[in-house]
Amino acid sequence: MKIKRFVASDMRQAMRMVRDEQGPDAVILSSRRLSSGTEILVAVDYDESVVAKMGEAAAPITPPSQPSVKPGPESRRRDAPAPSAPPVLAQAAGRTGDQEEALGAMGSELRRLRAALEHQLRRLDEKDVNPVKEELLTRMDRLGIGRALAESVVTEVGRQDHSPDRAWAAACRTLSARMAVVGDDIVNSGGVMALIGPTGVGKTTTVAKLAARFALRFGRKRVALITTDAYRIGAQEQLLTFGEILGIPVEAAVSRGELSQALQRHGHKKLVLVDNAGLSQRDLRLAAQLADLECIPFVKTYLVISCATQASGLDEIFGAFGKGRLQGCILTKLDEAVSLGPVIDALVRHQLLLTYACDGQRVPEDIHPGFSADLVARAEELAGDPQPAFTRNETCSEGRVANGLV
Repeated sequence: MKIKRFVASDMRQAMRMVRDEQGPDAVILSSRRLSSGTEILVAVDYDESVVAKMGEAAAPITPPSQPSVKPGPESRRRDAPAPSAPPVLAQAAGRTGDQEEALGAMGSELRRLRAALEHQLRRLDEKDVNPVKEELLTRMDRLGIGRALAESVVTEVGRQDHSPDRAWAAACRTLSARMAVVGDDIVNSGGVMALIGPTGVGKTTTVAKLAARFALRFGRKRVALITTDAYRIGAQEQLLTFGEILGIPVEAAVSRGELSQALQRHGHKKLVLVDNAGLSQRDLRLAAQLADLECIPFVKTYLVISCATQASGLDEIFGAFGKGRLQGCILTKLDEAVSLGPVIDALVRHQLLLTYACDGQRVPEDIHPGFSADLVARAEELAGDPQPAFTRNETCSEGRVANGLV
């Protein structure tokens, strides 16, 4: 057991020092006022058995001196029968019982002091609660943002004095600023884009949207589609149907060699989109799929994620697919998500570049470049916030104009 001395200007500051340095397990032994403030003696690693041993060492039992008088026969006959225990031992036993009772009372008093200290510290915490901070954390939780990220954002915003509404707007700006986004239409730069992701996230439809978006601006003869999905029934037929509707050639490649040959045949195209088979993040074939794409250095790989995925699933997906050479991600099914907080939290923590967001099945209307402010505003709408701090940067109507449809 160690005893430490704390001196502060007042009792409140002294107890705060005890709590911050020693934690809730520290036991206050004494306190007194000094000319310079308040002094508190604190016991660390308090052990009642140690205190008991210290008490026994401080008060040793010494037998009282007895007169050396040898009783005669007469006195022996008049004496009462001898007691069962010598007087010295009986007195020692009485003193031991008194000491144990005193130590028990001391332990009870220390426990009461500890409870009083914890109660006082809780009251201090309640006094220190910032109502604006608590409101921000509550609204962040309603958005679905993880506690760690929410506290980090609120702490950054709390460095400045804001009203609740202004503080929330500042928190939304901070949250959106922490997301890595492109903010531009990346298909304009062309190249080879490969889309990967779990099953059922809408990769094939997203490929069709990107192809149509590009064809409306640069012409259908400058884009080609390749599918490597040989697992899902009807997957190649779905992309072939999109290609026939859009007037864009579609090829199937079921191996690494066929993919390389197909890319060589379409090397003169400005944009080549590769639709890969959807694999679970726990599928053993995922490593082979990532290796096939990494063998082609000029292929830019993008992860497609459904916004309807749970938070725990998002972490698994980012961890598994993040082993590949990812250039960014595309969000799908914004219209099906009940909360966008988990995907925002994942994007901030993993710092994967957001390129596009899809909010429907229409080709190519329901796709637009990903903007962080737009995503936060939509998260507010889903959370039922009556006054979103942001408005979207590109609505569906603006997307149709950008696509040349209006």
